[in-house]
Amino acid sequence: MKSKIPTLLSIGRLLLLLSCCFYFIQANAQQVGRVTWEGYGISFHVPNGWIGHELPEGYVLIAENSPGFMSLSLNSFDSPTQLKAEMVRGITEGDEVNLNPIGDILEIDSGVYGAHFAGTIESDSAIAYGLAILNAEGFGVNVLAATNVVSFGDILKEDAILLAKSLVFDSIKTIDVGLVGLWQERLSQMTLNLLPDCSGNQWEEGTLPARIDLGADGQFRFSDPPTQYQKDTRVNAMPRSPEPIVKGTWEIQATDQGGAKLLLHLEDGGTVEFHLDTAPQGHVYLDGTCYAPVAMTR
Repeated sequence: MKSKIPTLLSIGRLLLLLSCCFYFIQANAQQVGRVTWEGYGISFHVPNGWIGHELPEGYVLIAENSPGFMSLSLNSFDSPTQLKAEMVRGITEGDEVNLNPIGDILEIDSGVYGAHFAGTIESDSAIAYGLAILNAEGFGVNVLAATNVVSFGDILKEDAILLAKSLVFDSIKTIDVGLVGLWQERLSQMTLNLLPDCSGNQWEEGTLPARIDLGADGQFRFSDPPTQYQKDTRVNAMPRSPEPIVKGTWEIQATDQGGAKLLLHLEDGGTVEFHLDTAPQGHVYLDGTCYAPVAMTR
């Protein structure tokens, strides 16, 4: 599930907050019943036995009498296909979090998809139940309920589903223009190199991947060399030109669902759009395909 600017709540930061958050919630928030997630036009019902608090990174709920937590965060999925593809990738955050889906991704309700996850959080074995709720008219919501292996049970899963089904999207909220600026800053003067996947694998030595150069002047250059294009001139005395090459201008725009997209305006007319998302190891997803951004050298 996505942790895009914005998506799944950053679990690493959440873990730091949890050490003091429970006492803070007890003393200050104790939000129960139906609450509104301020600023997004989203409301939901806090399940019995849970208390919650809104944080800059998302919304967190802690059980009063059992270990574990539930977190809510925003997503900007455009379709069930995109949503499920993100869930299949699991949740990875550096060395702190590694949760992979186990079993099938099921449609729990209309536009609500859920799956079990297993792995580690801060090197401890963990089990989680994650849900992603699609909202075609604005931000959707991700719900993650996690605890240790011993404590996980049907009650935690049922509470997460109850919370997800209680969500009400009161109004359409579009992306803050600040997010567009963040992506603009991140991608400007960068080359995006196509990767086989986002697990750190690189192309075989001697091959050149497809790449997109995004100049600071708003110009782009896309090149797609032959898969086995060799850099060694002993193999190819006359190296082939890395064709085809496409040129034009680029920009970042907000999507209606609260995300961001890369627009490539082609020199000969037409525009190609890519939905942007953050990926593991500092990589970037363009419509779900992984690219490694590196600083342009020219």
